[in-house]
Amino acid sequence: MTATYKTISKYNFIAFCKDTIPSVKNFEVKLKKFEKSGVEIDYFPDKKKVGKRDRFWTQNLFTAADMVSYGCILCRYPNAIQSVTINFNGNFFATEHVCNVRVSSTIQEYEEKFAHSTVDIVTFSKQIIAKLTCNYLIIGK
Repeated sequence: MTATYKTISKYNFIAFCKDTIPSVKNFEVKLKKFEKSGVEIDYFPDKKKVGKRDRFWTQNLFTAADMVSYGCILCRYPNAIQSVTINFNGNFFATEHVCNVRVSSTIQEYEEKFAHSTVDIVTFSKQIIAKLTCNYLIIGK
């Protein structure tokens, strides 16, 4: 599927993610920021699940975090579509109940073929849910 995407920009980032990351296909997200300084989305889970426990909630948060981290790579290198996650670590601090969240990522350091990003996941009322770090191998820039 990625063959139809030559470069990624703020105009096709969400569509690209929905087309290439199976678990994102049904995510309701709004792109807030797509810049070299970072990527930010608002993630709105299924309204029927908000306030309830869901065994996939943490997995969905990891997926949203990976999505914005990948977006940081694509902001700097729009052709690096084949880049891959090589390591992902997360610390979760709050809410095991499903809620609307803001997911923000920034690149902390990068080199020719390596990038390290951090991700913050917070509720809309600014409660910190998780902090994650992600490392990428940059391919095809």
